[in-house]
Amino acid sequence: MKKGTNFKAVFLLAVSCAVLIFTGCKKKDDPAPMDDIKTLKTVTLSGENQVPSITTSATGTFTGTYDATTKILSYTVTYSGTVPTAMHFHNSLPGTNGGVEFTLTTPVSSPASGMTTALSATQEADLLAGKFYLNIHSAAEPNGVLRAQILTDNLEIIRNVKLSGNKEVPSSGSTATGIFNGIYNKTTKKLTYNLEYTGAATPTAMHIHEAKAGTNGSVIFTLTTPTSSPATGTTDVFTDWNEASLLAGDYYINMHTSSYANGEIRGQLATDNILVIQSSMTADNEVPGSGSTGSGTFYVTYNKTTKILAYTIVYSGLGAPTSMHIHNGAAGANGGVEFTLTTPTSSPSSGMTVALTAAQEADLLAGNYYANIHSANFANGEVRGQLVP
Repeated sequence: MKKGTNFKAVFLLAVSCAVLIFTGCKKKDDPAPMDDIKTLKTVTLSGENQVPSITTSATGTFTGTYDATTKILSYTVTYSGTVPTAMHFHNSLPGTNGGVEFTLTTPVSSPASGMTTALSATQEADLLAGKFYLNIHSAAEPNGVLRAQILTDNLEIIRNVKLSGNKEVPSSGSTATGIFNGIYNKTTKKLTYNLEYTGAATPTAMHIHEAKAGTNGSVIFTLTTPTSSPATGTTDVFTDWNEASLLAGDYYINMHTSSYANGEIRGQLATDNILVIQSSMTADNEVPGSGSTGSGTFYVTYNKTTKILAYTIVYSGLGAPTSMHIHNGAAGANGGVEFTLTTPTSSPSSGMTVALTAAQEADLLAGNYYANIHSANFANGEVRGQLVP
């Protein structure tokens, strides 16, 4: 018995030592598990993202990672067209300004890399909610020349959506305007937003509707009715269907007021993956002008992932259309047919193109396309509109 007992004790001691070797003796400077390293999205720095936006030829990009173990945010910034005087991480959602969270080393050349000190629990929560933004300041623009929101992979930004009366269908005729910004969180399934507006009558309701640009759709989310500008809030939880529709560019924000019950100002909600264009089609845009008294509006939703261009055409006062195309040509010049669209038989009319090639996408983004409706009386084109992003 004594011999067996000694063997059992030796065996247990060996097991204990093995456990200590593999758990208790881990070096403090061992790298964090890969799951703890969060890659931040590559985002574009621009003057348009400033609040208020500015016009500048300066450009830049941000890339980075966040280590959830050490709580350190590492970054690389590129820029051109400006001489930085300071660079910070600020804390605020897109469309609003916030205080400085971290003062970073002022770049003296591009690219510039660095890291923060360890984030607090509150700072980490704000970073992961999309509330951090990078701001580069210059002597000419002390409040900021370039800005970009810092995003993890589960966040989608909806930036600088312009609301106006002419985006209502039909146009409300209002001269009021608005700017909508938001962050959609794929983890919480909620959209946090900020809306600034001016010139509108007293708001009576605000909704998110489902429909592509140029068409009307049913209410999906009822938002808190704004009592002043800016108005902020968070939606209810999105279903998987809601999320897919949002990311496809199928939702629009609509603000109803005492003077415009059906909606005074509206804007299509689009992530960076979706391009929305609204083009006024007139006879004067034809080269030479057609002299027609007809008019139309051509709405585009372009998906940069699928490369599909969906459209809706609304028109009035035209002769019976005989064909409709998207041509390749700059404003004031005529160009060849790039896409033959379904000939509209009534207004509104919708459809989509085949997938665009890389060259076609480049031309679209450069504003080199125009929509043209031909009719029996105007074989070369009755009304035309340039597709300008």
